[in-house]
Amino acid sequence: MHHSVRRDRTKQFPVCELLKIIGVTLSVCIALVVIKTEYSGMLLQNATYGMPALIQKGKVENLFMGSSMFRQGLDIDTLCENIGEDTYVLAYNGNQPVLEYVELKYLLDNGVKIENLYIDMYAYSAVANPDISDEKLFMEVGALEKWELWNRTRKNRISTDAEALWRIFVNGNNELILTWPFTGPLIDRQFKQGGTLTKTSGATKEQLEEWIEPEITKLNAEQISAIEDIIELAQQNGIRVVFLETPKYEKIAKSETYLQLMKEYYEIICDENVGIVLCDATATGIETVANCVTYQFDNRHEEYFMDAIHLSSYGRSEYSKLVKR
Repeated sequence: MHHSVRRDRTKQFPVCELLKIIGVTLSVCIALVVIKTEYSGMLLQNATYGMPALIQKGKVENLFMGSSMFRQGLDIDTLCENIGEDTYVLAYNGNQPVLEYVELKYLLDNGVKIENLYIDMYAYSAVANPDISDEKLFMEVGALEKWELWNRTRKNRISTDAEALWRIFVNGNNELILTWPFTGPLIDRQFKQGGTLTKTSGATKEQLEEWIEPEITKLNAEQISAIEDIIELAQQNGIRVVFLETPKYEKIAKSETYLQLMKEYYEIICDENVGIVLCDATATGIETVANCVTYQFDNRHEEYFMDAIHLSSYGRSEYSKLVKR
Protein backbone atom coordinates (compact mmCIF):
# COMPACT_ATOMS: atom_id res chain seq x y z
CA MET A 1 0.00 0.00 0.00
CA HIS A 2 2.77 2.38 0.96
CA HIS A 3 4.67 1.46 -2.17
CA SER A 4 1.68 2.30 -4.35
CA VAL A 5 1.28 5.78 -2.84
CA ARG A 6 4.98 6.51 -3.25
CA ARG A 7 4.86 5.45 -6.89
CA ASP A 8 1.87 7.69 -7.61
CA ARG A 9 3.60 10.68 -6.09
CA THR A 10 6.69 10.03 -8.22
CA LYS A 11 4.59 10.08 -11.34
CA GLN A 12 3.23 13.53 -10.57
CA PHE A 13 5.20 15.92 -12.78
CA PRO A 14 5.69 19.47 -11.34
CA VAL A 15 5.13 21.34 -14.61
CA CYS A 16 4.90 24.76 -12.97
CA GLU A 17 8.20 24.26 -11.18
CA LEU A 18 9.84 23.13 -14.39
CA LEU A 19 8.56 26.19 -16.26
CA LYS A 20 9.89 28.41 -13.49
CA ILE A 21 13.33 26.81 -13.74
CA ILE A 22 13.34 27.20 -17.53
CA GLY A 23 12.20 30.80 -17.22
CA VAL A 24 14.84 31.69 -14.65
CA THR A 25 17.54 29.95 -16.71
CA LEU A 26 16.56 31.80 -19.87
CA SER A 27 16.40 35.10 -18.01
CA VAL A 28 19.89 34.59 -16.58
CA CYS A 29 21.27 33.62 -20.00
CA ILE A 30 19.68 36.64 -21.67
CA ALA A 31 20.95 38.92 -18.90
CA LEU A 32 24.49 37.56 -19.30
CA VAL A 33 24.37 38.08 -23.08
CA VAL A 34 23.09 41.65 -22.63
CA ILE A 35 25.78 42.43 -20.05
CA LYS A 36 28.50 40.95 -22.22
CA THR A 37 27.21 42.69 -25.36
CA GLU A 38 27.06 46.14 -23.83
CA TYR A 39 29.70 46.12 -21.12
CA SER A 40 32.53 43.75 -22.09
CA GLY A 41 34.49 46.75 -23.31
CA MET A 42 34.75 47.97 -19.70
CA LEU A 43 37.42 45.31 -19.17
CA LEU A 44 39.62 47.23 -21.63
CA GLN A 45 39.16 50.75 -20.28
CA ASN A 46 42.59 50.72 -18.66
CA ALA A 47 44.25 48.43 -21.21
CA THR A 48 47.31 49.27 -23.30
CA TYR A 49 45.38 48.79 -26.55
CA GLY A 50 41.90 48.89 -28.12
CA MET A 51 39.05 51.36 -28.49
CA PRO A 52 37.72 51.36 -24.89
CA ALA A 53 41.11 52.56 -23.61
CA LEU A 54 41.20 55.26 -26.29
CA ILE A 55 37.66 56.34 -25.40
CA GLN A 56 38.72 56.54 -21.76
CA LYS A 57 41.66 58.71 -22.85
CA GLY A 58 39.28 61.01 -24.69
CA LYS A 59 41.60 62.48 -27.31
CA VAL A 60 44.65 61.64 -29.39
CA GLU A 61 46.91 63.66 -31.63
CA ASN A 62 47.94 60.86 -34.02
CA LEU A 63 45.77 57.79 -34.56
CA PHE A 64 46.94 54.98 -36.86
CA MET A 65 43.96 52.84 -37.88
CA GLY A 66 44.38 49.69 -39.91
CA SER A 67 45.02 45.98 -40.23
CA SER A 68 47.93 43.73 -39.29
CA MET A 69 49.95 45.85 -41.73
CA PHE A 70 49.93 48.53 -39.03
CA ARG A 71 50.09 46.10 -36.12
CA GLN A 72 53.25 44.46 -37.47
CA GLY A 73 54.51 47.43 -39.45
CA LEU A 74 54.60 50.26 -36.90
CA ASP A 75 57.03 50.63 -34.01
CA ILE A 76 55.28 52.68 -31.34
CA ASP A 77 58.46 53.93 -29.66
CA THR A 78 59.90 55.14 -32.96
CA LEU A 79 56.61 56.80 -33.92
CA CYS A 80 56.49 58.63 -30.60
CA GLU A 81 60.01 59.94 -31.20
CA ASN A 82 59.23 61.00 -34.78
CA ILE A 83 55.77 62.53 -34.64
CA GLY A 84 54.96 62.96 -30.95
CA GLU A 85 54.26 61.04 -27.76
CA ASP A 86 50.48 61.37 -28.16
CA THR A 87 50.31 58.57 -30.72
CA TYR A 88 48.03 55.49 -30.71
CA VAL A 89 47.76 52.43 -32.96
CA LEU A 90 44.37 50.81 -33.50
CA ALA A 91 44.87 47.67 -35.58
CA TYR A 92 42.91 44.44 -36.00
CA ASN A 93 43.83 41.38 -38.02
CA GLY A 94 42.17 41.52 -41.42
CA ASN A 95 40.76 44.99 -40.78
CA GLN A 96 39.00 46.43 -43.83
CA PRO A 97 37.74 49.92 -44.77
CA VAL A 98 34.14 48.81 -44.09
CA LEU A 99 35.09 47.94 -40.52
CA GLU A 100 37.39 50.95 -40.09
CA TYR A 101 34.46 53.24 -40.84
CA VAL A 102 32.42 51.61 -38.05
CA GLU A 103 35.40 51.90 -35.69
CA LEU A 104 35.97 55.58 -36.50
CA LYS A 105 32.28 56.41 -36.08
CA TYR A 106 32.21 54.56 -32.75
CA LEU A 107 35.16 56.57 -31.45
CA LEU A 108 33.64 59.87 -32.56
CA ASP A 109 30.21 58.96 -31.16
CA ASN A 110 31.93 58.37 -27.83
CA GLY A 111 33.54 61.78 -27.83
CA VAL A 112 37.11 60.96 -28.87
CA LYS A 113 38.91 63.97 -30.35
CA ILE A 114 41.36 63.08 -33.14
CA GLU A 115 43.76 65.52 -34.80
CA ASN A 116 45.54 63.34 -37.38
CA LEU A 117 44.13 60.06 -38.70
CA TYR A 118 46.48 57.69 -40.57
CA ILE A 119 44.61 55.04 -42.57
CA ASP A 120 46.21 51.76 -43.63
CA MET A 121 46.33 51.94 -47.45
CA TYR A 122 46.31 48.18 -47.91
CA ALA A 123 44.97 47.13 -51.31
CA TYR A 124 44.31 43.48 -50.46
CA SER A 125 41.93 44.42 -47.63
CA ALA A 126 40.03 46.63 -50.07
CA VAL A 127 39.46 43.83 -52.59
CA ALA A 128 37.89 41.48 -50.03
CA ASN A 129 34.20 41.01 -49.41
CA PRO A 130 33.26 42.65 -46.08
CA ASP A 131 33.99 40.21 -43.26
CA ILE A 132 35.46 40.14 -39.76
CA SER A 133 38.68 38.25 -39.07
CA ASP A 134 39.48 39.51 -35.58
CA GLU A 135 36.79 38.58 -33.05
CA LYS A 136 38.36 40.84 -30.40
CA LEU A 137 36.56 43.66 -32.19
CA PHE A 138 33.26 42.28 -30.83
CA MET A 139 34.52 42.69 -27.29
CA GLU A 140 35.27 46.39 -27.72
CA VAL A 141 32.05 47.83 -29.16
CA GLY A 142 28.45 48.13 -27.98
CA ALA A 143 25.27 46.43 -29.16
CA LEU A 144 24.48 48.93 -31.93
CA GLU A 145 27.96 48.62 -33.41
CA LYS A 146 27.82 44.82 -33.23
CA TRP A 147 24.55 44.95 -35.11
CA GLU A 148 26.06 47.25 -37.74
CA LEU A 149 29.06 44.94 -38.14
CA TRP A 150 26.72 42.00 -38.60
CA ASN A 151 24.59 43.91 -41.11
CA ARG A 152 27.57 45.18 -43.14
CA THR A 153 29.11 41.73 -43.49
CA ARG A 154 26.00 39.61 -44.03
CA LYS A 155 25.66 39.89 -47.84
CA ASN A 156 28.70 37.81 -48.74
CA ARG A 157 28.87 35.61 -45.68
CA ILE A 158 29.35 31.87 -46.06
CA SER A 159 27.76 31.06 -42.71
CA THR A 160 24.06 31.60 -42.02
CA ASP A 161 22.74 34.76 -40.39
CA ALA A 162 21.92 32.80 -37.24
CA GLU A 163 25.48 31.45 -37.00
CA ALA A 164 26.92 34.92 -37.46
CA LEU A 165 24.62 36.43 -34.85
CA TRP A 166 25.56 33.68 -32.39
CA ARG A 167 29.24 34.32 -33.07
CA ILE A 168 28.96 38.09 -32.60
CA PHE A 169 26.56 38.34 -29.66
CA VAL A 170 26.92 35.05 -27.76
CA ASN A 171 29.97 32.94 -28.52
CA GLY A 172 32.71 35.41 -29.38
CA ASN A 173 35.46 36.03 -26.80
CA ASN A 174 33.81 33.92 -24.08
CA GLU A 175 37.04 32.13 -23.21
CA LEU A 176 38.94 35.41 -23.09
CA ILE A 177 36.36 37.04 -20.81
CA LEU A 178 36.14 34.04 -18.44
CA THR A 179 39.94 33.95 -18.06
CA TRP A 180 40.38 37.73 -18.03
CA PRO A 181 42.00 37.98 -14.56
CA PHE A 182 44.86 35.88 -15.96
CA THR A 183 44.92 36.70 -19.69
CA GLY A 184 44.23 40.44 -19.40
CA PRO A 185 47.55 41.36 -17.72
CA LEU A 186 49.46 39.08 -20.11
CA ILE A 187 47.94 40.74 -23.18
CA ASP A 188 48.51 44.20 -21.69
CA ARG A 189 52.25 43.59 -21.56
CA GLN A 190 52.29 42.93 -25.30
CA PHE A 191 51.18 46.47 -26.23
CA LYS A 192 51.99 50.11 -25.63
CA GLN A 193 49.50 52.75 -26.77
CA GLY A 194 48.04 50.13 -29.09
CA GLY A 195 51.37 49.34 -30.73
CA THR A 196 52.66 45.80 -30.48
CA LEU A 197 55.80 45.06 -28.47
CA THR A 198 55.98 41.46 -29.68
CA LYS A 199 59.23 40.67 -31.48
CA THR A 200 59.20 38.89 -34.84
CA SER A 201 62.21 37.74 -36.85
CA GLY A 202 62.82 38.10 -40.56
CA ALA A 203 62.00 35.33 -43.04
CA THR A 204 64.32 33.63 -45.49
CA LYS A 205 64.32 34.58 -49.16
CA GLU A 206 62.91 31.14 -49.98
CA GLN A 207 59.98 31.67 -47.61
CA LEU A 208 59.26 35.11 -49.03
CA GLU A 209 59.32 33.86 -52.61
CA GLU A 210 56.75 31.17 -51.75
CA TRP A 211 54.08 33.80 -51.06
CA ILE A 212 51.10 33.52 -53.42
CA GLU A 213 49.21 36.76 -53.88
CA PRO A 214 45.43 37.02 -54.37
CA GLU A 215 44.27 36.94 -57.97
CA ILE A 216 41.55 39.56 -57.56
CA THR A 217 42.27 42.57 -59.75
CA LYS A 218 39.52 44.98 -58.73
CA LEU A 219 38.62 46.72 -55.49
CA ASN A 220 35.36 45.76 -53.79
CA ALA A 221 32.57 48.30 -54.31
CA GLU A 222 31.54 48.29 -50.63
CA GLN A 223 35.13 48.84 -49.54
CA ILE A 224 35.45 51.76 -51.98
CA SER A 225 32.30 53.30 -50.57
CA ALA A 226 33.67 52.86 -47.03
CA ILE A 227 36.94 54.59 -47.98
CA GLU A 228 34.94 57.57 -49.20
CA ASP A 229 32.77 57.49 -46.06
CA ILE A 230 35.86 57.49 -43.81
CA ILE A 231 37.20 60.60 -45.55
CA GLU A 232 33.86 62.39 -45.35
CA LEU A 233 33.29 61.51 -41.68
CA ALA A 234 36.80 62.55 -40.69
CA GLN A 235 36.63 65.86 -42.55
CA GLN A 236 33.22 66.63 -41.05
CA ASN A 237 34.91 66.36 -37.66
CA GLY A 238 37.93 68.48 -38.57
CA ILE A 239 40.35 65.55 -38.71
CA ARG A 240 43.38 65.59 -41.01
CA VAL A 241 43.49 62.31 -42.97
CA VAL A 242 46.58 60.56 -44.35
CA PHE A 243 46.56 57.26 -46.27
CA LEU A 244 49.74 55.33 -45.57
CA GLU A 245 51.16 52.35 -47.47
CA THR A 246 53.48 50.05 -45.51
CA PRO A 247 56.32 48.38 -47.48
CA LYS A 248 55.77 45.03 -49.16
CA TYR A 249 58.45 42.54 -50.18
CA GLU A 250 59.72 43.09 -53.73
CA LYS A 251 57.81 40.10 -55.14
CA ILE A 252 54.56 41.81 -54.15
CA ALA A 253 55.76 45.36 -54.73
CA LYS A 254 56.63 44.53 -58.36
CA SER A 255 53.53 42.46 -59.03
CA GLU A 256 51.31 43.84 -61.79
CA THR A 257 48.22 42.84 -59.83
CA TYR A 258 49.31 44.68 -56.69
CA LEU A 259 50.38 47.78 -58.63
CA GLN A 260 47.08 47.84 -60.52
CA LEU A 261 45.12 47.62 -57.26
CA MET A 262 47.19 50.35 -55.64
CA LYS A 263 46.72 52.55 -58.69
CA GLU A 264 42.95 52.08 -58.45
CA TYR A 265 43.06 52.81 -54.71
CA TYR A 266 45.16 55.91 -55.36
CA GLU A 267 42.79 57.22 -58.02
CA ILE A 268 39.86 57.00 -55.57
CA ILE A 269 41.53 59.27 -53.02
CA CYS A 270 43.92 61.46 -55.03
CA ASP A 271 41.34 64.18 -55.66
CA GLU A 272 40.25 64.27 -52.02
CA ASN A 273 41.77 66.68 -49.53
CA VAL A 274 43.88 63.96 -47.88
CA GLY A 275 47.55 63.12 -47.56
CA ILE A 276 48.92 60.09 -49.40
CA VAL A 277 52.19 58.34 -48.55
CA LEU A 278 53.46 55.65 -50.93
CA CYS A 279 56.56 53.53 -51.21
CA ASP A 280 58.59 54.75 -54.20
CA ALA A 281 58.25 51.30 -55.80
CA THR A 282 54.47 51.75 -55.86
CA ALA A 283 54.56 55.38 -56.93
CA THR A 284 56.50 54.46 -60.08
CA GLY A 285 54.05 54.62 -62.95
CA ILE A 286 51.44 56.60 -61.01
CA GLU A 287 51.03 60.24 -61.92
CA THR A 288 51.17 61.61 -58.39
CA VAL A 289 49.62 64.86 -57.23
CA ALA A 290 50.84 67.47 -54.76
CA ASN A 291 49.30 65.78 -51.71
CA CYS A 292 51.26 62.55 -52.36
CA VAL A 293 54.72 61.94 -50.94
CA THR A 294 56.95 58.90 -51.38
CA TYR A 295 59.63 57.18 -49.32
CA GLN A 296 62.48 54.83 -50.18
CA PHE A 297 62.66 51.43 -48.52
CA ASP A 298 64.83 48.44 -49.39
CA ASN A 299 62.11 45.85 -50.08
CA ARG A 300 64.67 43.26 -51.21
CA HIS A 301 66.13 42.87 -47.73
CA GLU A 302 64.60 39.69 -46.30
CA GLU A 303 65.47 40.60 -42.69
CA TYR A 304 62.94 43.42 -42.94
CA PHE A 305 60.02 41.04 -43.57
CA MET A 306 58.37 38.26 -41.55
CA ASP A 307 56.42 37.37 -44.72
CA ALA A 308 55.83 39.04 -48.07
CA ILE A 309 53.37 41.63 -46.73
CA HIS A 310 54.29 42.00 -43.03
CA LEU A 311 57.38 43.67 -41.64
CA SER A 312 59.57 42.01 -39.02
CA SER A 313 60.51 43.82 -35.78
CA TYR A 314 63.69 45.06 -37.45
CA GLY A 315 61.79 46.13 -40.54
CA ARG A 316 59.07 47.99 -38.67
CA SER A 317 61.66 49.88 -36.64
CA GLU A 318 63.47 50.97 -39.82
CA TYR A 319 60.23 51.84 -41.62
CA SER A 320 58.79 53.81 -38.69
CA LYS A 321 61.79 56.12 -38.85
CA LEU A 322 60.46 57.23 -42.24
CA VAL A 323 56.95 58.08 -41.00
CA LYS A 324 56.62 61.85 -40.66
CA ARG A 325 53.80 64.11 -39.60
